[in-house]
Amino acid sequence: MQLDLLDEKRSEKGKVDVLCQSLGNFAFQYAVGFIGTAGARQFNEVVLSAPVIPRRAFESEYELETLPKICERISLYFNPGDYAKFVTLILWEFNRMSLDGPKTPLKLDSKVTVINCGNAIQGNPDEEHRYLYRNSKVIADVNSVLDGVPSSDKSLNRKYVASKNQYVLE
Repeated sequence: MQLDLLDEKRSEKGKVDVLCQSLGNFAFQYAVGFIGTAGARQFNEVVLSAPVIPRRAFESEYELETLPKICERISLYFNPGDYAKFVTLILWEFNRMSLDGPKTPLKLDSKVTVINCGNAIQGNPDEEHRYLYRNSKVIADVNSVLDGVPSSDKSLNRKYVASKNQYVLE
């Protein structure tokens, strides 16, 4: 399955779209720490998929706290059934966003949208960690995000769970 995400889509505002998978999120987190809020280049859409970053990454002591200030929107995709969780449990215990999303979801900036992909993947071992480029439902959702479709749009195959401040991709 081809991923249309990598077509050279550019926003009319001249901002850059960023797409991170797995440990790429870890590198991006530190890059944002270097950029800070004074960076001349701002981001349009930021997609964080299977993020092997701390669950508190958007809180004050972490680098991603400033990300909402330098981008238009952040979409964070995670899968509670991600097989790579066993590696992250060994290396970083249970403190990874790829397992359960952010630690304090109700305190997230309004620019951050959390999407639980577990139902869409339904235990398919080939997609558990690589859903960004192997699962057709996730690919369609990410393409919609990059096309600027609002997170609450009814055309997206998502259900909002207010108590967790997250969407569940069906």
